Amino acid sequence: MPTLPDWYLPYFPELRSGPPWVMEDMIEAEPGLARLIEELKEPAAQLAEAVRAACEGGGTVTVVGSGTAEHAAFGVADILDEAARETGIRPGTVSARESFEASLDPPGAGLVIAVSHGGISVAAVWALEAARAAGLQTALITSAPGETPVSAVADITLIAPLVDASFCHTVGYLAPLLTAGAVGAALTGSGLSTADIEAHLNAALAARTQARRVAADLHGVAVHLAAGSGADMHAARELVLKIEEGVRVPAAMRGLETLMHGHFVAADETTSLIVLVTDRRERARRADRAVLALRAARHLAVRTALIGTADVIERVPAEVASAGVILVPDDGKLPAALASRTGTALTLQLLTVGLVREAGVNPDLIRREQQRYREVSFMTETKLR
Repeated sequence: MPTLPDWYLPYFPELRSGPPWVMEDMIEAEPGLARLIEELKEPAAQLAEAVRAACEGGGTVTVVGSGTAEHAAFGVADILDEAARETGIRPGTVSARESFEASLDPPGAGLVIAVSHGGISVAAVWALEAARAAGLQTALITSAPGETPVSAVADITLIAPLVDASFCHTVGYLAPLLTAGAVGAALTGSGLSTADIEAHLNAALAARTQARRVAADLHGVAVHLAAGSGADMHAARELVLKIEEGVRVPAAMRGLETLMHGHFVAADETTSLIVLVTDRRERARRADRAVLALRAARHLAVRTALIGTADVIERVPAEVASAGVILVPDDGKLPAALASRTGTALTLQLLTVGLVREAGVNPDLIRREQQRYREVSFMTETKLR
Protein backbone atom coordinates (compact mmCIF):
# COMPACT_ATOMS: atom_id res chain seq x y z
CA MET A 1 0.00 0.00 0.00
CA PRO A 2 1.51 3.39 -0.99
CA THR A 3 2.44 5.83 1.76
CA LEU A 4 -0.05 8.65 2.08
CA PRO A 5 1.23 12.25 2.23
CA ASP A 6 1.34 14.02 5.60
CA TRP A 7 -1.50 16.37 4.67
CA TYR A 8 -3.94 13.56 3.88
CA LEU A 9 -6.70 13.29 6.51
CA PRO A 10 -8.76 10.18 7.33
CA TYR A 11 -12.02 11.66 6.00
CA PHE A 12 -10.53 12.66 2.63
CA PRO A 13 -11.56 10.69 -0.49
CA GLU A 14 -9.38 7.83 -1.68
CA LEU A 15 -6.23 9.36 -3.12
CA ARG A 16 -5.74 8.22 -6.72
CA SER A 17 -2.92 9.11 -9.08
CA GLY A 18 -5.14 9.15 -12.15
CA PRO A 19 -8.53 8.29 -13.61
CA PRO A 20 -10.96 6.74 -13.17
CA TRP A 21 -11.55 9.15 -10.32
CA VAL A 22 -13.73 8.35 -7.32
CA MET A 23 -16.26 10.83 -8.72
CA GLU A 24 -16.60 8.61 -11.77
CA ASP A 25 -17.23 5.54 -9.61
CA MET A 26 -20.00 7.45 -7.86
CA ILE A 27 -21.67 8.40 -11.13
CA GLU A 28 -21.61 4.80 -12.36
CA ALA A 29 -23.23 3.69 -9.08
CA GLU A 30 -26.09 6.19 -9.29
CA PRO A 31 -28.64 4.05 -11.18
CA GLY A 32 -28.55 1.70 -8.19
CA LEU A 33 -30.06 4.50 -6.11
CA ALA A 34 -33.41 3.67 -7.72
CA ARG A 35 -33.82 1.10 -4.96
CA LEU A 36 -34.34 3.81 -2.35
CA ILE A 37 -37.90 4.28 -3.67
CA GLU A 38 -38.75 0.98 -1.98
CA GLU A 39 -36.25 1.17 0.87
CA LEU A 40 -37.53 4.56 2.03
CA LYS A 41 -41.24 3.84 1.58
CA GLU A 42 -42.10 3.97 5.29
CA PRO A 43 -40.15 7.13 6.28
CA ALA A 44 -41.20 8.74 2.98
CA ALA A 45 -44.85 8.21 3.93
CA GLN A 46 -44.13 9.76 7.34
CA LEU A 47 -42.57 12.84 5.78
CA ALA A 48 -45.40 13.05 3.23
CA GLU A 49 -47.91 13.25 6.07
CA ALA A 50 -45.83 15.99 7.71
CA VAL A 51 -45.84 17.92 4.42
CA ARG A 52 -49.61 17.51 4.13
CA ALA A 53 -50.21 18.55 7.73
CA ALA A 54 -48.01 21.63 7.40
CA CYS A 55 -49.75 22.78 4.23
CA GLU A 56 -53.31 22.03 5.33
CA GLY A 57 -52.61 23.66 8.68
CA GLY A 58 -51.91 26.99 7.00
CA GLY A 59 -48.12 26.71 7.21
CA THR A 60 -45.42 26.25 4.60
CA VAL A 61 -42.81 23.66 3.73
CA THR A 62 -39.30 25.09 3.38
CA VAL A 63 -36.42 22.96 2.06
CA VAL A 64 -32.94 24.19 2.97
CA GLY A 65 -29.36 23.33 2.07
CA SER A 66 -25.95 24.78 1.25
CA GLY A 67 -23.69 24.22 -1.76
CA THR A 68 -24.72 21.13 -3.73
CA ALA A 69 -27.30 20.47 -1.00
CA GLU A 70 -28.83 23.89 -1.70
CA HIS A 71 -29.21 23.08 -5.38
CA ALA A 72 -30.69 19.72 -4.41
CA ALA A 73 -33.02 21.51 -1.98
CA PHE A 74 -34.51 23.55 -4.82
CA GLY A 75 -35.07 20.33 -6.75
CA VAL A 76 -36.65 18.66 -3.72
CA ALA A 77 -38.95 21.66 -3.30
CA ASP A 78 -40.01 21.52 -6.98
CA ILE A 79 -40.73 17.79 -6.77
CA LEU A 80 -42.75 18.15 -3.56
CA ASP A 81 -44.56 21.23 -4.84
CA GLU A 82 -45.61 19.37 -7.98
CA ALA A 83 -46.95 16.50 -5.86
CA ALA A 84 -48.69 18.91 -3.47
CA ARG A 85 -50.48 20.63 -6.36
CA GLU A 86 -51.76 17.26 -7.57
CA THR A 87 -53.40 16.71 -4.19
CA GLY A 88 -55.07 20.12 -4.24
CA ILE A 89 -52.72 21.88 -1.81
CA ARG A 90 -52.50 25.56 -2.56
CA PRO A 91 -49.70 26.54 -5.00
CA GLY A 92 -46.49 28.00 -3.65
CA THR A 93 -46.71 26.24 -0.30
CA VAL A 94 -43.38 24.43 -0.85
CA SER A 95 -40.23 26.46 -1.49
CA ALA A 96 -36.47 26.36 -0.93
CA ARG A 97 -33.90 28.61 0.72
CA GLU A 98 -30.21 28.57 1.56
CA SER A 99 -29.71 27.12 5.06
CA PHE A 100 -27.97 30.10 6.64
CA GLU A 101 -30.60 32.52 5.36
CA ALA A 102 -33.34 30.29 6.73
CA SER A 103 -31.61 30.22 10.11
CA LEU A 104 -31.70 34.02 10.26
CA ASP A 105 -35.37 34.27 9.33
CA PRO A 106 -37.28 31.01 9.89
CA PRO A 107 -40.80 30.53 8.51
CA GLY A 108 -43.71 31.40 10.74
CA ALA A 109 -45.33 27.96 10.73
CA GLY A 110 -45.11 24.56 9.09
CA LEU A 111 -42.18 22.28 8.29
CA VAL A 112 -38.49 22.82 7.51
CA ILE A 113 -36.64 20.04 5.66
CA ALA A 114 -32.84 20.17 5.59
CA VAL A 115 -30.80 18.50 2.86
CA SER A 116 -27.36 17.58 4.24
CA HIS A 117 -25.58 14.65 2.61
CA GLY A 118 -23.19 14.02 5.49
CA GLY A 119 -25.43 15.38 8.24
CA ILE A 120 -22.68 17.68 9.50
CA SER A 121 -23.55 21.04 7.93
CA VAL A 122 -23.32 23.86 10.47
CA ALA A 123 -25.83 25.98 8.55
CA ALA A 124 -28.31 23.10 8.37
CA VAL A 125 -28.08 22.66 12.15
CA TRP A 126 -28.71 26.37 12.62
CA ALA A 127 -31.68 26.30 10.24
CA LEU A 128 -33.36 23.40 12.04
CA GLU A 129 -32.59 24.85 15.47
CA ALA A 130 -34.18 28.14 14.42
CA ALA A 131 -37.20 26.28 13.04
CA ARG A 132 -37.65 24.34 16.28
CA ALA A 133 -37.34 27.49 18.33
CA ALA A 134 -40.13 28.97 16.21
CA GLY A 135 -42.33 25.94 16.88
CA LEU A 136 -41.95 24.28 13.46
CA GLN A 137 -41.53 20.59 12.74
CA THR A 138 -38.15 19.57 11.28
CA ALA A 139 -36.90 16.87 8.92
CA LEU A 140 -33.65 15.78 7.30
CA ILE A 141 -32.77 14.14 3.98
CA THR A 142 -29.27 12.68 4.24
CA SER A 143 -27.04 9.72 3.41
CA ALA A 144 -25.31 9.60 6.79
CA PRO A 145 -26.31 6.61 8.93
CA GLY A 146 -26.63 6.96 12.71
CA GLU A 147 -26.98 10.16 14.66
CA THR A 148 -25.33 13.27 13.23
CA PRO A 149 -25.37 16.92 14.32
CA VAL A 150 -28.21 17.62 11.87
CA SER A 151 -30.26 14.50 12.62
CA ALA A 152 -30.09 15.44 16.33
CA VAL A 153 -32.34 18.43 15.58
CA ALA A 154 -34.62 16.66 13.06
CA ASP A 155 -37.96 15.12 14.01
CA ILE A 156 -37.98 12.94 10.88
CA THR A 157 -34.90 11.59 9.08
CA LEU A 158 -34.72 9.89 5.68
CA ILE A 159 -31.42 8.15 4.95
CA ALA A 160 -30.44 7.31 1.37
CA PRO A 161 -28.34 4.14 1.02
CA LEU A 162 -25.16 5.48 -0.61
CA VAL A 163 -22.60 7.91 0.81
CA ASP A 164 -20.67 10.07 -1.65
CA ALA A 165 -16.99 9.12 -1.57
CA SER A 166 -15.78 12.19 -3.51
CA PHE A 167 -15.76 15.81 -2.36
CA CYS A 168 -17.03 16.75 -5.84
CA HIS A 169 -20.51 15.51 -5.01
CA THR A 170 -22.68 13.58 -7.43
CA VAL A 171 -24.65 11.15 -5.27
CA GLY A 172 -25.03 14.02 -2.81
CA TYR A 173 -27.11 15.81 -5.45
CA LEU A 174 -29.06 12.92 -6.97
CA ALA A 175 -30.00 11.02 -3.79
CA PRO A 176 -32.10 13.86 -2.28
CA LEU A 177 -33.96 14.26 -5.58
CA LEU A 178 -34.89 10.58 -5.65
CA THR A 179 -35.81 10.73 -1.98
CA ALA A 180 -38.15 13.60 -2.77
CA GLY A 181 -39.62 11.46 -5.54
CA ALA A 182 -40.48 8.80 -2.97
CA VAL A 183 -42.07 11.41 -0.69
CA GLY A 184 -44.01 12.91 -3.59
CA ALA A 185 -45.33 9.47 -4.58
CA ALA A 186 -46.47 8.88 -1.01
CA LEU A 187 -48.14 12.28 -0.95
CA THR A 188 -50.13 11.68 -4.14
CA GLY A 189 -50.69 7.98 -3.57
CA SER A 190 -49.36 7.24 -7.04
CA GLY A 191 -47.02 4.40 -7.85
CA LEU A 192 -43.40 5.20 -8.64
CA SER A 193 -41.65 2.33 -10.35
CA THR A 194 -38.13 1.46 -9.27
CA ALA A 195 -37.61 -0.12 -12.70
CA ASP A 196 -38.70 3.08 -14.47
CA ILE A 197 -36.32 5.19 -12.40
CA GLU A 198 -33.39 2.83 -12.93
CA ALA A 199 -34.08 2.78 -16.67
CA HIS A 200 -34.25 6.58 -16.71
CA LEU A 201 -30.90 6.90 -14.92
CA ASN A 202 -29.24 4.31 -17.15
CA ALA A 203 -30.55 6.17 -20.19
CA ALA A 204 -28.97 9.36 -18.85
CA LEU A 205 -25.65 7.53 -18.39
CA ALA A 206 -25.80 6.44 -22.02
CA ALA A 207 -24.86 10.02 -22.97
CA ARG A 208 -21.24 9.45 -21.85
CA THR A 209 -19.83 9.66 -25.38
CA GLN A 210 -21.79 12.81 -26.21
CA ALA A 211 -20.60 14.43 -22.97
CA ARG A 212 -16.95 13.60 -23.72
CA ARG A 213 -17.21 15.06 -27.23
CA VAL A 214 -18.80 18.27 -25.94
CA ALA A 215 -16.18 18.53 -23.19
CA ALA A 216 -13.34 18.14 -25.69
CA ASP A 217 -14.68 21.05 -27.71
CA LEU A 218 -15.34 23.28 -24.69
CA HIS A 219 -11.95 22.63 -23.07
CA GLY A 220 -9.62 25.59 -22.92
CA VAL A 221 -12.07 28.45 -22.51
CA ALA A 222 -11.49 31.04 -19.79
CA VAL A 223 -15.01 30.91 -18.37
CA HIS A 224 -18.05 28.69 -18.74
CA LEU A 225 -21.58 30.08 -18.74
CA ALA A 226 -24.53 27.81 -17.95
CA ALA A 227 -28.08 28.96 -18.60
CA GLY A 228 -31.61 27.65 -18.30
CA SER A 229 -35.15 28.56 -17.37
CA GLY A 230 -37.67 26.97 -15.04
CA ALA A 231 -36.37 23.79 -13.43
CA ASP A 232 -33.21 24.02 -15.52
CA MET A 233 -32.03 27.18 -13.74
CA HIS A 234 -31.05 25.24 -10.64
CA ALA A 235 -29.54 22.40 -12.68
CA ALA A 236 -27.43 25.05 -14.43
CA ARG A 237 -26.37 26.37 -11.03
CA GLU A 238 -25.25 22.89 -9.97
CA LEU A 239 -23.33 22.50 -13.24
CA VAL A 240 -21.47 25.72 -12.49
CA LEU A 241 -20.50 24.48 -9.04
CA LYS A 242 -19.35 21.13 -10.43
CA ILE A 243 -17.20 22.80 -13.08
CA GLU A 244 -15.57 25.15 -10.59
CA GLU A 245 -14.95 22.41 -8.01
CA GLY A 246 -13.91 19.67 -10.39
CA VAL A 247 -12.33 21.44 -13.36
CA ARG A 248 -11.00 24.54 -11.53
CA VAL A 249 -12.20 26.94 -14.21
CA PRO A 250 -14.42 29.96 -13.45
CA ALA A 251 -18.09 29.45 -14.30
CA ALA A 252 -21.28 31.45 -13.91
CA MET A 253 -24.99 30.68 -14.08
CA ARG A 254 -27.55 32.92 -15.74
CA GLY A 255 -31.27 32.66 -16.19
CA LEU A 256 -31.92 32.38 -19.91
CA GLU A 257 -33.69 35.74 -20.12
CA THR A 258 -31.13 37.44 -17.88
CA LEU A 259 -28.36 36.21 -20.16
CA MET A 260 -30.01 37.73 -23.23
CA HIS A 261 -30.96 40.91 -21.41
CA GLY A 262 -27.26 41.74 -21.06
CA HIS A 263 -26.70 40.89 -24.75
CA PHE A 264 -23.56 38.86 -23.98
CA VAL A 265 -21.46 41.95 -23.38
CA ALA A 266 -18.71 40.03 -21.51
CA ALA A 267 -18.69 37.00 -23.83
CA ASP A 268 -16.30 36.25 -26.70
CA GLU A 269 -14.27 33.41 -28.18
CA THR A 270 -12.77 32.68 -24.73
CA THR A 271 -16.24 31.88 -23.34
CA SER A 272 -18.48 28.84 -23.51
CA LEU A 273 -22.25 28.74 -23.19
CA ILE A 274 -24.06 25.58 -22.09
CA VAL A 275 -27.85 25.85 -22.28
CA LEU A 276 -30.15 23.36 -20.55
CA VAL A 277 -33.72 22.77 -21.77
CA THR A 278 -35.50 19.84 -20.12
CA ASP A 279 -38.38 21.35 -18.12
CA ARG A 280 -41.53 19.68 -19.43
CA ARG A 281 -43.63 22.79 -18.79
CA GLU A 282 -43.83 24.95 -21.93
CA ARG A 283 -40.77 23.16 -23.24
CA ALA A 284 -41.21 24.26 -26.86
CA ARG A 285 -41.28 27.94 -25.89
CA ARG A 286 -38.19 27.51 -23.73
CA ALA A 287 -36.44 25.76 -26.62
CA ASP A 288 -37.20 28.64 -28.97
CA ARG A 289 -35.64 31.10 -26.52
CA ALA A 290 -32.64 28.80 -26.16
CA VAL A 291 -32.13 28.80 -29.94
CA LEU A 292 -32.09 32.59 -29.92
CA ALA A 293 -29.52 32.67 -27.11
CA LEU A 294 -27.29 30.07 -28.76
CA ARG A 295 -27.46 31.83 -32.12
CA ALA A 296 -26.48 35.15 -30.54
CA ALA A 297 -23.60 33.50 -28.70
CA ARG A 298 -22.29 31.95 -31.90
CA HIS A 299 -22.35 35.39 -33.54
CA LEU A 300 -19.69 36.32 -30.95
CA ALA A 301 -17.69 33.11 -31.56
CA VAL A 302 -18.71 31.72 -28.15
CA ARG A 303 -18.41 27.93 -28.00
CA THR A 304 -21.91 26.58 -27.45
CA ALA A 305 -23.53 23.35 -26.29
CA LEU A 306 -27.06 22.17 -25.58
CA ILE A 307 -28.25 19.79 -22.88
CA GLY A 308 -31.81 18.85 -23.79
CA THR A 309 -34.47 16.26 -24.38
CA ALA A 310 -34.99 14.66 -27.81
CA ASP A 311 -37.83 16.99 -28.82
CA VAL A 312 -35.70 20.01 -27.93
CA ILE A 313 -32.68 18.77 -29.85
CA GLU A 314 -34.92 18.36 -32.90
CA ARG A 315 -35.90 22.05 -32.67
CA VAL A 316 -32.34 23.36 -32.32
CA PRO A 317 -30.32 23.78 -35.54
CA ALA A 318 -27.00 21.96 -35.33
CA GLU A 319 -25.01 25.07 -36.24
CA VAL A 320 -26.05 26.96 -33.10
CA ALA A 321 -24.66 24.24 -30.81
CA SER A 322 -21.07 24.28 -32.05
CA ALA A 323 -19.72 21.88 -29.41
CA GLY A 324 -22.63 19.48 -29.79
CA VAL A 325 -25.62 18.27 -27.82
CA ILE A 326 -26.13 15.96 -24.85
CA LEU A 327 -29.39 14.03 -24.70
CA VAL A 328 -31.41 13.97 -21.48
CA PRO A 329 -34.01 11.16 -21.41
CA ASP A 330 -37.70 11.82 -20.78
CA ASP A 331 -40.11 9.08 -21.79
CA GLY A 332 -42.96 10.59 -19.80
CA LYS A 333 -43.10 7.80 -17.23
CA LEU A 334 -41.82 9.89 -14.32
CA PRO A 335 -43.38 13.06 -12.87
CA ALA A 336 -42.15 16.13 -14.74
CA ALA A 337 -40.07 17.69 -11.97
CA LEU A 338 -38.44 14.38 -11.05
CA ALA A 339 -37.63 13.48 -14.66
CA SER A 340 -36.00 16.84 -15.39
CA ARG A 341 -33.99 17.00 -12.18
CA THR A 342 -32.67 13.44 -12.21
CA GLY A 343 -31.98 13.40 -15.94
CA THR A 344 -29.91 16.57 -15.86
CA ALA A 345 -28.17 15.45 -12.65
CA LEU A 346 -26.26 12.66 -14.37
CA THR A 347 -25.81 14.63 -17.59
CA LEU A 348 -24.12 17.60 -15.94
CA GLN A 349 -21.94 15.21 -13.95
CA LEU A 350 -20.84 13.42 -17.12
CA LEU A 351 -19.98 16.74 -18.75
CA THR A 352 -17.96 17.75 -15.69
CA VAL A 353 -16.01 14.47 -15.80
CA GLY A 354 -15.32 15.05 -19.47
CA LEU A 355 -13.94 18.50 -18.73
CA VAL A 356 -11.94 17.06 -15.81
CA ARG A 357 -10.35 14.48 -18.10
CA GLU A 358 -9.46 17.21 -20.62
CA ALA A 359 -7.95 19.38 -17.86
CA GLY A 360 -5.99 16.49 -16.34
CA VAL A 361 -6.92 17.30 -12.74
CA ASN A 362 -8.20 15.29 -9.77
CA PRO A 363 -11.78 16.37 -8.94
CA ASP A 364 -12.15 14.28 -5.79
CA LEU A 365 -10.23 16.49 -3.35
CA ILE A 366 -11.48 19.78 -4.84
CA ARG A 367 -7.91 21.04 -4.72
CA ARG A 368 -7.11 20.11 -1.11
CA GLU A 369 -3.89 18.48 -2.31
CA GLN A 370 -2.52 22.01 -2.71
CA GLN A 371 -1.50 23.67 0.55
CA ARG A 372 -3.07 27.10 0.05
CA TYR A 373 -6.41 25.63 -0.98
CA ARG A 374 -6.24 23.15 1.89
CA GLU A 375 -5.65 26.05 4.28
CA VAL A 376 -8.56 27.96 2.79
CA SER A 377 -10.80 24.90 3.20
CA PHE A 378 -9.98 24.90 6.93
CA MET A 379 -10.51 28.66 7.16
CA THR A 380 -13.96 28.40 5.62
CA GLU A 381 -15.00 25.04 7.08
CA THR A 382 -18.78 24.72 7.25
CA LYS A 383 -18.94 21.19 8.68
CA LEU A 384 -19.08 19.77 12.18
CA ARG A 385 -16.68 16.82 12.30
